Amino acid sequence: MALSGFLGRLVPGAGLGRNDDVRSHLLVERIDNGYLYVRGHGPRIVLEANGVNFELKSHFEQLGLLEVMGELLQYLHDPVQFLVRSRVYEPDEYFQTLEAWRRSWSDKRERREQRLSEYKQKIRVISR
Repeated sequence: MALSGFLGRLVPGAGLGRNDDVRSHLLVERIDNGYLYVRGHGPRIVLEANGVNFELKSHFEQLGLLEVMGELLQYLHDPVQFLVRSRVYEPDEYFQTLEAWRRSWSDKRERREQRLSEYKQKIRVISR
């Protein structure tokens, strides 16, 4: 039974209930010894990194991050692809998390309280 209408145009000749091998639809051929082999394109290395809220960093921290990223990109000789996923946080949710952290701190409380206050103010300015 062939697909009709819109779906039929997307996948010409595809039939309902066909029992194709799922692997034939994937771009990944295999993962071997830490390398991801992409069909028709050879081996790739996948790196995962956590995000950094660049806007909340000091001027010198921002310069340091830019310098390190520049060095990394200069070191690489092959094309690079980035996938960036961003999650929107509600400021109230974020502040609740910060408050929970604050309650767990035991030493250097005064300095941390001051940094937390400055950090909250910076978040308020950025989120407007």
